[in-house]
Amino acid sequence: MSSEIEFDYAIIGAGVGGLFAGALLARAGKSVYVAEKHYALGGYGHSFKKSKFDFCAQLHYLWNCLPGEPGHAIFQKLGLAADVPFVRLNENGFDHVYFPGRRFEIRRGFDKNETELSRLYPAEKATIRKYFGIIASINDAILTLPIDCDATHFALHPFRTFPLIRYYGYTLQELFDELKISEELQNILAGQSGNLLAPPSTVSLFIHAGMVAGYDRGACVPEKGFRHLFTEVARVILSKSGNRITTRNEALGLAFENGKMIGIRTKREGLVRAKHVILNSDPKHLPEWLPTGAVTSKFEERLKYSYSPSNFTVYLGLKDIDLMQHGFGNWNIWFYQKDSVNQVYEDQLVRNDLGAPSLFISTPTLHAPGGAQGERKGAPPGGQQMVLCTMCNYARFKELLIKDRVLYEEEKYALTQRMLDVVEDNFVPGLRKHITVCISGSPTTNERYVNSPYGNSYGADLTPANFKLGRLNSKTPLHNLHLVGAAAGVPSFAGGIHFANLLAEKLLSA
Repeated sequence: MSSEIEFDYAIIGAGVGGLFAGALLARAGKSVYVAEKHYALGGYGHSFKKSKFDFCAQLHYLWNCLPGEPGHAIFQKLGLAADVPFVRLNENGFDHVYFPGRRFEIRRGFDKNETELSRLYPAEKATIRKYFGIIASINDAILTLPIDCDATHFALHPFRTFPLIRYYGYTLQELFDELKISEELQNILAGQSGNLLAPPSTVSLFIHAGMVAGYDRGACVPEKGFRHLFTEVARVILSKSGNRITTRNEALGLAFENGKMIGIRTKREGLVRAKHVILNSDPKHLPEWLPTGAVTSKFEERLKYSYSPSNFTVYLGLKDIDLMQHGFGNWNIWFYQKDSVNQVYEDQLVRNDLGAPSLFISTPTLHAPGGAQGERKGAPPGGQQMVLCTMCNYARFKELLIKDRVLYEEEKYALTQRMLDVVEDNFVPGLRKHITVCISGSPTTNERYVNSPYGNSYGADLTPANFKLGRLNSKTPLHNLHLVGAAAGVPSFAGGIHFANLLAEKLLSA
């Protein structure tokens, strides 16, 4: 392309944050160029096909996108509310949590969960009410935070931000301990922890509260699938004449002229001139891209976050089976092998013990209307999808991959078989005879396809140390270089589009 063309914005990375920021800016009339290293759009939300099955890589269900919710307003702003409809998962149990000998169905509405848990644990009725009240107040306060929030905002709004001040630096476990919640009840309340890949002992209470409250208000999926969702968002960018989205086009760095940033350098198209650059990839490599002396000590300190853990995913295409007859439907299942969520994480992430993996089980073809046949949700007629996930250690798989590719493939195969054993032993006897497609992705697979360092799932590890005042945000040492994405904003699809919207509003008002 001609280097004489200058875009308003060049965006590096077409993950959730980059794609939505680009679409919002394009909708406002700005010229946008997107450079994506992968062949597909959406980051962890990208889709891939195998034998007529269309799998989404890592998004399984969302929140904040139903009518009346802030995320839905973003789709309205993009003109996509009608074209990208969302459907709610089962209100009477969108997440089913299994522990040895017991289970709990998480309903929509804190009041309903409070009532059922109080019935099961009558001695803790008052504590249960207090727990849900704290979670709701923290989430409400989080939603009022502006982009690039600092201590000044807390000083100016002490009442609005009081829950965040009161529980600043807390882990979920510290709240459990303070409220003296019984261990059995703790584990039920932490049953959705796989959404954060962090147990109560390490996860930020703020992140837990946002996740629990978000899914409570609107656990949902895009009715027409994730591929359609990201295709439509990309269409908004391309609807403005001259805008471009390029794939298989790695950004090699920032471009400078006379000490001023003038755009980006790409593998396929060379120099792309832009007034502003938005980075939707790992910010830790920025010091290598910026001129000597440009990185301030304050910014360098903000880059010292630790990465979140990774996961192992098995994608199954099934035939000649009705999963609804085996306890599946428009909900997800969290299956824990032990009564202690903390212990499960200790075993799998620290001790690397995957002998009996705990699983997240999703059945995408049952999540939307008509899903029993699967025609509209990524399966051929009569086919069904099942997706299995478990937390695991990146280092183990990377070590095997470097040492011997055969050993690496053997480990992937062995873990896949153990995960299938869990499903056959507890849910679907004889599942294997219905499998027509079986694809496994390890942490190194995540690293390869999504360019995610150490195969991390959520950017920064979701601990209090990484979610505090002074953490990384949209600002960089350059006035026309901006950050978006999990490490600089908030993880998850809902968090990604929320932060992208805040960034777009900030840039458009400048």
